[in-house]
Amino acid sequence: MTRRVLAAVAQVLPDDGQNHLTRLDIHHGWGDTLNVRLHTTMPQSAIGREFGVKLREAVDGALIDQRHTVEIVWDALG
Repeated sequence: MTRRVLAAVAQVLPDDGQNHLTRLDIHHGWGDTLNVRLHTTMPQSAIGREFGVKLREAVDGALIDQRHTVEIVWDALG
């Protein structure tokens, strides 16, 4: 599952040189729920929130057959 999540997230990352995703945590939680936490340096602007939606959709698509949660941690620089 980790490989599927990584591949899906890689598809939505921008092609420019910035590291918008700095950390990805995946762990099993209560009730066999897979908890996915994504850390991004994108600000919570309109563009950042759109990026967050794309990240969530990518994880949802990769884990469609698995109960899961997606959390985005906004570690905006500056």
